[in-house]
Amino acid sequence: MNTKDLALALLYLTSWDEPGFDKGETIYRSEKTYKEELLAELHKEGLIYNSEQAKTIMFSEEGIEKVKLLLEELNIQKTEKPV
Repeated sequence: MNTKDLALALLYLTSWDEPGFDKGETIYRSEKTYKEELLAELHKEGLIYNSEQAKTIMFSEEGIEKVKLLLEELNIQKTEKPV
């Protein structure tokens, strides 16, 4: 696992879901807590959407698929936050 994979996994594990733009769609967002250069690389690879104006990133479908595989390899599951 490299630094980008680890950052992607941590972004996902600290993300929250929101209703998407289309009915039934869910999007995942996370705070921009990593170096901009690293976020730019993940954006270039199509794993996240990263707007300079926004304070959060949004995962692409490809990013969600990749991070789920990474977490499966590590035997880590994302759980909901307790109420």
